[in-house]
Parts: sequence; structure tokens; C-alpha cells
Amino acid sequence: MIIKSEMKAARMSKKKKKKPFLLPWWMVYVAWVLVFLCVACGGFFTLLYSFEWGRDKSSKWLTAFVLSFFQSVMIIQPIKVSSNYCCCHVKMIGFHVLCT
Repeated sequence: MIIKSEMKAARMSKKKKKKPFLLPWWMVYVAWVLVFLCVACGGFFTLLYSFEWGRDKSSKWLTAFVLSFFQSVMIIQPIKVSSNYCCCHVKMIGFHVLCT
């Protein structure tokens, strides 16, 4: 009798568990469309704003933007990663410095 009631309670608990809320599979495409529209909108208004500056100022701004981006990717970010690695793995006498 006790085993049957335990099995019945186990079945009832399985039925009561709610499934997590999941979005439909096609929402991934909706999200990517929204990302594309946001980027395109920002680029469009940046382009319109650069028309007010004139050709010389716009080309200087674009050159500065591209150089700054590549400086960050090629120089600044690797320095940050390597300095974080070195600082987090320093062994001091008697104890370790741990990064969290």
C-alpha cells in the first residue's frame, strides 16, 4: 500500500512540474532582423550627419574612426588580455592572488 501511494505521489509531482517558457524557433530570425535594422538605422543617421560636415571633415573622421578601431583590436585589447593574465597568475610568497 505504501509503495503504491509513493508511486502515485511521484507521478503527481511529475505532472505538476511546469515546462520553462520558450520562444518559438522563428524568433531567432526576428531578433536578427531587429539587430540589422538597428545597425542600419545608426549607420544611416551617421551618414546623414556626416553630410553636414563636408567631404574633408568626414574623411578625417572616418580615418580616425578606422585607425582607432584597429588600434584597439591590434594593440590595446591584447595588452589588456596579457596584463590580466599576468596579474591574475602571479604567485606571491605564501599565497596566490586569485582573480574572480
